[in-house]
Amino acid sequence: MPPRQPLKLKSPAKRTARKPMPLAEALPQISADLAAANPKPAPKRPSFSPYPDLTMAVEMLEKRAAHLTDGERKALILKWKDTLHKLNEEMQKLHKLEILANRLITPKS
Repeated sequence: MPPRQPLKLKSPAKRTARKPMPLAEALPQISADLAAANPKPAPKRPSFSPYPDLTMAVEMLEKRAAHLTDGERKALILKWKDTLHKLNEEMQKLHKLEILANRLITPKS
C-alpha cells in the first residue's frame, strides 16, 4: 500500500461582512420582485412513486415457491405472495382514486 498523505488542516475562512441594504432602498426592490414573480408556481412532481408497483416482487415469490417442495417454507412464501398481491391491488386503487380526486379538485385554467 502507498503511504498515506498527511491531512491538510483547514483554516477558518474569512467571511466577508455584507452590510444590509437600508430599508428605504429595499422596499421598492422587494415589491418589484414580488410583482414580477409568477403568482402560481409550477407544481412539483415527486421523484418517487408513493404507490410502487409490486408485480415483480409477486412474480419473484411465485418463482421461488415453484422451486420449493411442499413444506412450511413454501407455505410461508405463498402467504407472502398473497399478501403482497392484495397490497398491490389496494395501492393501485388508491393511486387511481388520488388521480381522480386531483382532477376534481384542480380548477381548469
